[in-house]
Amino acid sequence: RLDAANATRDDGVADTPVTALVAATVARRPDAVAVSSGGASLTYAALAREAARVASALRARGVARGDVVAVCLERGVAMAPTLLGVLAAGAAYL
Repeated sequence: RLDAANATRDDGVADTPVTALVAATVARRPDAVAVSSGGASLTYAALAREAARVASALRARGVARGDVVAVCLERGVAMAPTLLGVLAAGAAYL
């Protein structure tokens, strides 16, 4: 019974990195709202642009694949591109 209750459709998304999922959505719907909080929002294109900026800044500071980056932010629209940028740099966040 538990197996049946937990059975989910496998569409391959679970094996796809979140950075690739966002990139695919940017290609399909760049002007769609990706994240919103407290009256502010970011489109997928803006999310990708900001995440790339964060990733570039982290790499310039020596962050490499497998590193762990500490992130301390209030919940809000700034959190999504920051976390995505960390992942795009090949690091993990804590």
